[in-house]
Amino acid sequence: ENTESKQIKAEANYYLARNFHAQRAYGPAQKAYTRACRDWDAFPLASFGLGQMHIHEKEFEKALACFERVASLIPENLETTKILGVLYALRGRHEKAQEVLTSVTELWPDDADGWLELGRFLERSDIQRSLKAYERVLQIKQASGTVGFELWNNVVLLRHRTGD
Repeated sequence: ENTESKQIKAEANYYLARNFHAQRAYGPAQKAYTRACRDWDAFPLASFGLGQMHIHEKEFEKALACFERVASLIPENLETTKILGVLYALRGRHEKAQEVLTSVTELWPDDADGWLELGRFLERSDIQRSLKAYERVLQIKQASGTVGFELWNNVVLLRHRTGD
């Protein structure tokens, strides 16, 4: 509070928010992230943190606004793009969710989590594409030896539904 620089104030509030966030003190963290965003609206880290707080509070519309702001500042950020895809799906914006989650797999074809989210999203609307997405996750995870039971279960169930 002893400085006139809004950016310095924003950074100070951001670090304070991160500290609260790490301690799971979500109320004070949200307040500090909010102050950081107010002081410097082009500070993507503060917007990302505030978006996380809104997700924690199940305030998905507010979270969406935060992550859209981050995406406007850092357009090709993997984590932000994945979160946006999931938030669009949660808000019923299915075309936008599919577009964003598909772009994740195109821009980052070796990101297993992106393929997993796309597979989950497509399970109800496009079983074939969902299965292909899960099979891509299998490829990626088998290379690192980290395939979980849940993934095999999803693949087997979708193969059964498609008659494979």
